[in-house]
Amino acid sequence: MTDLGASNRVALPNVRLSLPSAQISVGATQMCQNSVKTFQSCSKEPDMSRVHQIQLKYDAREDRTLLRISTLDKCEYQFWMTRRFTKLLWPALIRMLESTGKVAQQRDQAAKSAILAFEHEKATSNSDFATKYQEDATRTPLGTSPVLLAKVEVKSDSGKVPRLGLHPLEGRGLEIAVDDKLIHSFCSMLAKAAQSADWRLDLSIGEESAAAGDNPRRLN
Repeated sequence: MTDLGASNRVALPNVRLSLPSAQISVGATQMCQNSVKTFQSCSKEPDMSRVHQIQLKYDAREDRTLLRISTLDKCEYQFWMTRRFTKLLWPALIRMLESTGKVAQQRDQAAKSAILAFEHEKATSNSDFATKYQEDATRTPLGTSPVLLAKVEVKSDSGKVPRLGLHPLEGRGLEIAVDDKLIHSFCSMLAKAAQSADWRLDLSIGEESAAAGDNPRRLN
């Protein structure tokens, strides 16, 4: 994972967003296999949790997506993402993208949207959505049952790659370093998973429609 460089970054305040406790529930799992998305990262950022692959599966019975994140040190983290949490997470991801590079230099919103859409298309077209998710984790630090996410935390320190924190209402979550390519890829996966779920969320990147495209994707 490459450092974005302080000269091309607009400082983001450290942000923490939460869902109310009413969102917490646990149930059985029945996966909808035609909505699997997987992402594989080639990150070299020296972070405690370095992303190797990300997979999203929509669970029709639970009406949630199962997020699986594997790291280069053979750990796997599993999380439930509800529609409401996805709606909370999306603007945080977009703000991270808007704070870097040429997008951050634009004052005109139309120009910013156009550049962001172009960068999104470029990042996702160069990503590997084909490699199968590797079932080779040797450790599950948060346990073998998915953790229901309720809080999003964004940390952006000068000169460092931004960090994204995914946390339950109580207990341990996960914090990972994220570069622009990973965020763009994750956004693409979220939009397609929400489309498969028929959640009717407006998940768009710049001028791009989140509903565009019918084929499920794996990012590796």
